Amino acid sequence: MQVMYSQYNPYQMQLQAPQRPLMIFQKQRNGIKNQMYNAIKEGNLEKVKHLLKEYDVDPNEEVSVAGYCWTALHYSCHFRQPQILEIFIHLIYKKNQNFFVDVMNIKTKEGWTPLMISCIYKSPECAKILISYGGVDLTIRDYKGSDCLQLCESFQTKECFEIIQRAMKKYQQCNGLIPKNLDLLKQKSNLIDEFQEGRANKPKEMDKATEEKYKKLLEEGYRLPCVICQVELGYIKYTDCCGQPMHGHCQTEKITSCPVCRSSNYTLRTDVIYPERAFSLEKP
Repeated sequence: MQVMYSQYNPYQMQLQAPQRPLMIFQKQRNGIKNQMYNAIKEGNLEKVKHLLKEYDVDPNEEVSVAGYCWTALHYSCHFRQPQILEIFIHLIYKKNQNFFVDVMNIKTKEGWTPLMISCIYKSPECAKILISYGGVDLTIRDYKGSDCLQLCESFQTKECFEIIQRAMKKYQQCNGLIPKNLDLLKQKSNLIDEFQEGRANKPKEMDKATEEKYKKLLEEGYRLPCVICQVELGYIKYTDCCGQPMHGHCQTEKITSCPVCRSSNYTLRTDVIYPERAFSLEKP
């Protein structure tokens, strides 16, 4: 019986996949992963940028339940978010130039690459973006033996089928592996400029607009939860390295470095160093 898109749920699959892909990371806490998942699902581009900048989340971070191997990159295709996908692609190239092709073709537990997920979940825009930047393999098969074209047929995604078919003809001499489009990757590199500044350990001089922003955060903002337990109740202090909120009782002997910036021998202080890391105008 054919599985229709509206009834399909990747978490209901019970396939046994081969060994876990090496390029899938597990660096972040569950709280940060959940925030990234929800930001992608809602198409909240500003929230995604915030998480990328403040927590250095990798697009190939496993965001799903552990073992399912669905990364932020996969979910951007699943939820049909081409703008977020494009930012992820640039970050992948910036951080993993030598492994760009590997990351672009990471398989989930079901054996699906981001391009396959674009086909399954009816996202021709994401399929076009993946193909235009290159590094994707059109011939890869999932763990049931289906390639992109067969998945398009199974899930009745005609537009994606035509996009894949054209690409296969165009890159026939490349055996289905589309070369990296270095011109496009360099041309739009400004998409991730703001994430390359890093998380400075010292506050910078404030202009008038920033001062007003911080004032509003401190007066009207919602307190952000502890970076370890993700609870905002109780007495919260802030790390002296990068100003992250943390309960004193969550700072155990096992946590010898800041979970965010990885600074060693950090201490907690009561004053707010970075208002944007302590408060949010959106309710968490």
